[in-house]
Amino acid sequence: MRTEGIAEQLQLHPQVKPKVDRGYRGLANDFPHQVQAPPRTPKDDVIGREVRLA
Repeated sequence: MRTEGIAEQLQLHPQVKPKVDRGYRGLANDFPHQVQAPPRTPKDDVIGREVRLA
């Protein structure tokens, strides 16, 4: 799939709200109110530890 120009198209069409996979985190960071991406995965050192919420 060609990805060139996606950012430009999102700027030209702000009403478009795409859902993307993890490979497009950069677009989700650049267009947080427009692009929906899955949440970031935790770093390896956090996996397996118990997390306590206050």
